Amino acid sequence: MELSIDTSNRHASIALSEKGKLIIDKTWISNKNHSVELLPSINKLLTTNGKKFPDIKCLFIAKGPGKFSALRVGMSIAKGLSFSLKIPIIAINTLYMEAYPELEQNSKTYSLMEYNKDKLYIGQFNNLSEEIESKYSIISQEQLYYQISENSFVCGEGISSLQNEFYDKLKTKTKFIKLKLPGTRIKQLAKLGFKNYKNKKYSNTSTLQPIYLGNSQINNAKNNN
Repeated sequence: MELSIDTSNRHASIALSEKGKLIIDKTWISNKNHSVELLPSINKLLTTNGKKFPDIKCLFIAKGPGKFSALRVGMSIAKGLSFSLKIPIIAINTLYMEAYPELEQNSKTYSLMEYNKDKLYIGQFNNLSEEIESKYSIISQEQLYYQISENSFVCGEGISSLQNEFYDKLKTKTKFIKLKLPGTRIKQLAKLGFKNYKNKKYSNTSTLQPIYLGNSQINNAKNNN
């Protein structure tokens, strides 16, 4: 059995799976309470399914980009469980998880997540490989139109944060736009995590860190501590 954890934003998602297929999952709005809610929620998910922590054979974690404090909490708990249970951990890029279902059918795909009210995280993917020919950055909503290639696929929960004028402008460049709801990534995390697990592509638990794209995330988090 595998445990998946995604704390990339104000929503938190966890899931139990067998060979990459979900058994049970949970998504909730956590905001800044990930450190208080995450571990008890994992314990409850296990108990509900009649399982215990030693039943977990591998951990899958969303490594970001995303909210600084939320990512840090998810990563810390995953690494702690990995050390204590002596099981491997596999980290997957959050933007890649958003794009993966579309990449199975399309070539160039962009995935979007909200950074703040005016800016977005954007991932650009040209094939199914997470590492090859992929780009991650932070852009403003008004820059989005110029960043997207004509008639490419655009997806992700960040679409919901687009102001109407920028959404309408984007639709003039491509009709392939797909909004994804919070909590839908966890299925892809379980699937991709198990794919790497089969191929023994484990992350280094000692050196593993979340992906942060903006320095302001780190400064804001320090100021809020």
